Amino acid sequence: MFGMEVPWIFAAILIVLCEFQKITAVHDCNSSESVACRTEFENLKKYQQRYQYSSDNNTLTEMCRKQLLAINCVNSFAEECLPEDEQNIFKTLIEGSDKFFDYFCIENSSLRKEYLKHAECIRTVSSQLDECTEDYVKSQKMLDSHSDPSTLKQRTCWCFPVA
Repeated sequence: MFGMEVPWIFAAILIVLCEFQKITAVHDCNSSESVACRTEFENLKKYQQRYQYSSDNNTLTEMCRKQLLAINCVNSFAEECLPEDEQNIFKTLIEGSDKFFDYFCIENSSLRKEYLKHAECIRTVSSQLDECTEDYVKSQKMLDSHSDPSTLKQRTCWCFPVA
């Protein structure tokens, strides 16, 4: 009865769903990326708090999945909300971290294997890393509490003075 129509119907439904996802995924360009991508960051944070500095490969795979969702959200925010010249600067600034996660998240990459060798050592200094992360999150919340997006860049720079 359905024969060849079923794959085409399925494909059409999939295309409509993808287009709907694009429409509903539009970011609020008047907020910072931490607001626009809050769900992804919160999911990542919850998972990291539970399995931070794991030495288990399966846990790292799941953490990578969540990390890449957050990265993709921020990249999409930049693409949708920043003017082209600022997008280019943004891409330059995050290129290294994007490449790092792309490589680290390959299950058998040499980088991941090396991390797993030293995971216990990394765990011993984790409290210092956590303090740094907490300072960053506090600064983002401070930025988000201000309503004037025109000064967002200035406030971001002032949060991280050169020591």
